[in-house]
Amino acid sequence: CGEHEQSLRRGGALSAADLAGVQALLDDSLAALRERAPATAPVATAVSVNPLETLQQLRQLLAERNMRSLPLSEQLAGHAEMLGPGHAALAAAIARLDFAAALAACDALIATLSSR
Repeated sequence: CGEHEQSLRRGGALSAADLAGVQALLDDSLAALRERAPATAPVATAVSVNPLETLQQLRQLLAERNMRSLPLSEQLAGHAEMLGPGHAALAAAIARLDFAAALAACDALIATLSSR
């Protein structure tokens, strides 16, 4: 991934095969991180969250492509049923580190909750 990043910084381009390889590396890295994650949630995530407020905070982090969006999105897991299928799309995009797709999913959820 670092080699691809340096190539892009020098004005190079990535082929579809390169992008698939980078995605595979990211998937492997995320899987390894999940394996090492603690089995229990930290006490701080056990507090009640307001889904709309959390989504608005999450939206800002996603717009900044900030990795702090991962733990914040996990706080919404307890509200997955209320958020509906949009939550699954959001969680999947964040897990893939696809910030653009996650931002779109987050915007859709905010619009849905705001209209209720």
